[in-house]
Amino acid sequence: MKQIDFVFRTILAELAQRVAAAPTSAFDVEGRFVPVAVKGRRYWYFDHRGAGGGKVRKYVGPDDDETTQTVAQFRALKDDASARRKMVRMLTREADLPAPDPLAGKIIRCLAQAGLFRRDCLLIERHAYACFPACLGMQLPQVPWERTQTGICLCVHAAADIATIRDVLRSTDRSFAPASFSAARQGDVRFANDDGFWIELAAPTLLGAYLVEDPAKAVMLYNSGIEVRVPRPERYAIHELMMSARADADDGILVREYFRKRALVMMQALLGVGRQADLAEAFEAAWSRNDTWKELIERGMTLIDDIDLRTRILEGLTQGMQDIGHDPAHVH
Repeated sequence: MKQIDFVFRTILAELAQRVAAAPTSAFDVEGRFVPVAVKGRRYWYFDHRGAGGGKVRKYVGPDDDETTQTVAQFRALKDDASARRKMVRMLTREADLPAPDPLAGKIIRCLAQAGLFRRDCLLIERHAYACFPACLGMQLPQVPWERTQTGICLCVHAAADIATIRDVLRSTDRSFAPASFSAARQGDVRFANDDGFWIELAAPTLLGAYLVEDPAKAVMLYNSGIEVRVPRPERYAIHELMMSARADADDGILVREYFRKRALVMMQALLGVGRQADLAEAFEAAWSRNDTWKELIERGMTLIDDIDLRTRILEGLTQGMQDIGHDPAHVH
């Protein structure tokens, strides 16, 4: 693993600032305002793409001061979005940073526009991992996932959010419908379309609640950039470590290995950018929760079969504990 080049890290920081500062608008920047003359007077309409892919025209108002100001503000917003798209293209093509596939990106963008990520909704699993290189300023390797299907996994807390997500999905593809799946826990929901693309809405378990506590803002590199919320990388690292220890024979050896590899990548990345204090805080938050979690952490550490790597991680955690003023005696 290596740090992202300074130039690209600077672009990432600017992109994040511009995405966060972009005002919300009732008009999608993918559309355009169109003046129409009727009986000697000019009126404004807004053209945009409908759910079925065709053009939809919406009446805005007469050509007066208020509408003129709305059009001017939209043009400034559209210009900024165009500039941000160029930044996203540079980061994905020249810096080789990860981007979602087109359908996932489109859906996540629609969820963001619906305000889901301003509430209690978080991206987790593979799409959260794709945001971590920008969060850490570090190139991350591809890691294995236990599911081969294409989909998006979200953590949601409120039934109202589930209803909003259902409506957003139906607006992008009317074939999305509730679907059953073998890994479902109580409270989990999945929607799938006719092509097998799924969106899983995970109700937080105790471990899940630890993962998503105090989430981080991130920018997904799609279109003009999407502000989303993801777990903090350090929480993600310790969560995956505990999940590797919790995986049993019914889950299969590969599942345990997948969790273990993701934990190792994230811990190494955090230590590589000098964030051992953050990792130590996440470690301590889990360790102090209960005896069961302590056992999971200890077992997860023993599953790191590369002795040199385990030693480096433990040394980093020990230094992190000292940095935050905690006794590192239980780091072993």
